[in-house]
Amino acid sequence: MSNDDIIKIEGIGPKAAETLSNNGFNTIEKIAQSTAEELSQLPGIGAATAKK
Repeated sequence: MSNDDIIKIEGIGPKAAETLSNNGFNTIEKIAQSTAEELSQLPGIGAATAKK
């Protein structure tokens, strides 16, 4: 899956998509199965974005 697919998630831009992908969250399914706490630990992913 490319970053272009991750960008389709509301609130995820190119920079956040790259950060997610580089940290193993490279599919919509992996992101959906993660917790907001896990995602907010990534650099550049704030709590508000993680909760979306």
